[in-house]
Amino acid sequence: MNKAEFLKQLGESIAKQRLKLKLSQTEVANRCEIERGNLTRIEKGKSNVTAETLLKISEALDIPVSKLFSFHAKTFKKNKST
Repeated sequence: MNKAEFLKQLGESIAKQRLKLKLSQTEVANRCEIERGNLTRIEKGKSNVTAETLLKISEALDIPVSKLFSFHAKTFKKNKST
């Protein structure tokens, strides 16, 4: 998996968790104290998000940071078994 694909999947994971909670980008961005446009770029995989921002997002979504990377664990296991 290259960097672009990783960021895209990470962003999709964040968006999925946000939508599961029926939260808008504005609500999550406000909780994280970041601009909504920044969250949009993160969810689209267009921004290399910092660890600090990932922590804020996970806290805003009330989930562990590791849950945001669940897509990566599945990919890693699949690649390892081939």
